[in-house]
Amino acid sequence: MGEKNFEETDAKRDSGAAGVGFFDLKGRITRQSGIGPEQAGMLNRRLMLELIRRSGGMSRAELSRKTGLTAQATSKIVARLVEAGYLSEVARRTGGQGYPSRVYAINPGGAHSFGATIESNQLTIVMIDLAGHIIAENVTRLKATEPEKVFIAIRRIAEAQIRTTGIARSALVGFGLGIPGRYDARHATLIPPTFNPEWQNVSVAERLREVLGIPVFWDNDANAAAIGECFRGAGVQFQDMLYLHIGRGIGSGLILSGDAYRGSEG
Repeated sequence: MGEKNFEETDAKRDSGAAGVGFFDLKGRITRQSGIGPEQAGMLNRRLMLELIRRSGGMSRAELSRKTGLTAQATSKIVARLVEAGYLSEVARRTGGQGYPSRVYAINPGGAHSFGATIESNQLTIVMIDLAGHIIAENVTRLKATEPEKVFIAIRRIAEAQIRTTGIARSALVGFGLGIPGRYDARHATLIPPTFNPEWQNVSVAERLREVLGIPVFWDNDANAAAIGECFRGAGVQFQDMLYLHIGRGIGSGLILSGDAYRGSEG
C-alpha cells in the first residue's frame, strides 16, 4: 500500500459540507454562557442535529420550540444543514391550518466516520454513516501491540474500508478511538493498564492524526462505550445513565444530562 493519507484532495469533494465546521467542537452538546457568535452557531447546529437524530424527524416549528430560537434563526440553520448534506426533507406533515410542515431527518450519507477499540490483543474498526449505521467492519488479532505497529494497522484497515465502500475522503469527519487506561489531562497522554505498558505517555490523538490526516477523538474504553450506548444503544432515551464495562478489568462510564462526566482528570 502507498503512503497516501486522508488529507489528499478527492475528486468528489463536497464544497458545501467542507464549509460547515461544527464538527470541530469536541464533546457533546452542553449549554454554555460567555461564548462567541461562531461557537454559539456551531452549538446550535449540533443541538438541532442531536434533537432530530433522537426524534427521528422534526419540523422547523418543533425545532424552534425545543431550542428557543426564533423561527427565522431556525430556518437559516436548517437550510445550512440541508445544503451541507447533513439533513434531508423526508415528509410533509398536515393537520393544522396553512401549508403542510416540512419534516427533516438525518441524511445517513451526509458524513461518515470511523470508530475503533484497542484491546489487549485485538483491534476492531468500523466505518459508520451519520445516522450511526455500520457500513464496514474489521476485527483483527494483534500479533504485536506496540503503538506504532497498531497505528500502521489502523491506517491499513481504514484505507481498505475507504476503497471497498467507495466513500469520498472529504465525507470523513473524524476517527473515534476507545482504549483501556486513564487520560492524563495535563499532558494529553494515556496512562495504560499494566498489561499494556508500552502505551505509557503516548500522545495517541496527535500521532493518529499524523497517520490518518483527519481529526481524532479518543477516550477510555468504558467512557467511549457509554457514549455509544447514549448515542445509539440502551441509553438513547435517557439523559442520565451509568454504563458498567467488564473486560480484563472493571470500569464504568457516567452520562449526566446527555454528557460524559469525566471528573477533574478527564
